Amino acid sequence: MKRIISISLFLLICVYQVTSQLAFGQSTEQSIKLSTELVVLDAQIINKKTGVSIADLKKEEVTIYEDGVKQEITHFSQDLLPLSILIVIDTSGSVWDIIKEMGDETIEALNQLKESDEVAVMGTASRTELIQGFTTDRKLIGERIQAIDKKSLGRDGILLHEALYQAALLFKNASNPASRRVILVVSDNLSTQKLGQGHSEKEALNEIYESGSVVCGINVSSLNETILKLDPFFYAMKPFLFRGDIKKYAEKTGGIVSKTGKKEISEKLATLINQLRNRYAIGYVSTNTQKDGKYRKIKLQLSPDVEKREGQVGIVTRKGYYASKAKDISTLK
Repeated sequence: MKRIISISLFLLICVYQVTSQLAFGQSTEQSIKLSTELVVLDAQIINKKTGVSIADLKKEEVTIYEDGVKQEITHFSQDLLPLSILIVIDTSGSVWDIIKEMGDETIEALNQLKESDEVAVMGTASRTELIQGFTTDRKLIGERIQAIDKKSLGRDGILLHEALYQAALLFKNASNPASRRVILVVSDNLSTQKLGQGHSEKEALNEIYESGSVVCGINVSSLNETILKLDPFFYAMKPFLFRGDIKKYAEKTGGIVSKTGKKEISEKLATLINQLRNRYAIGYVSTNTQKDGKYRKIKLQLSPDVEKREGQVGIVTRKGYYASKAKDISTLK
């Protein structure tokens, strides 16, 4: 049986029939044929004053515009789709000791996930390596994190663009094709990727967009970070020696970044998981059917009644996506 899979930048492609509720809570194990392209936004909607996620929004209270044209929302849910989280851990010398803090407490934080949620782990420094593929076994994740060999990945700073490129590729092997996908980077955000070294920021972003992933970060304070920020050489050479910023990836994909000390990593991880669990999955089929590969701006807007009821709200989501090109459509047997 042939299945048509449409691959496009910034599209989270869910395997289900558009007329059913399959991708939003039902099984995806059977073979299904897609006839349309669904643009899915992973959106966090919070009360700006309290920072608390706003629950129980109705589809009628949300409007989506693509390049200024109103779109019809076909799918709307909160905390129904399973999560696939890929944790990318910085194992470079500046933050190596944070691994010691990511043991039993990390398992406890991951226990907030649902049974259908899956987690994988990658380590990154001079090179990036898969530590554990996607699994629902929380205990195994904790054990594999603590067993990371600090010598095997080098001791230099991370190559952020390359690490994120490799992370996005891994989602092609995620066991749940209809999941909400998150790349979570635990690092001091000091990338040492030089111009022309490894995959570029553009290449990494393209893979992330195509995988439908959101990039989030837990930015761990380190002594090296403090020293470098006081060093004028750091600012002069940053465009050449320190290319890559987690915050930029988060902004472009609708993710969030939390700053923490090494003692609070597990606490921040638990908070972030809770925030991810309360995000909305909002889908529509674009009225623009041109497969031109161009960037399309997205604006998500709430009805005035929401702010009257909830107070001033903040919306964190992606700002757009790249349309697919005709040649991007492939048929798999």
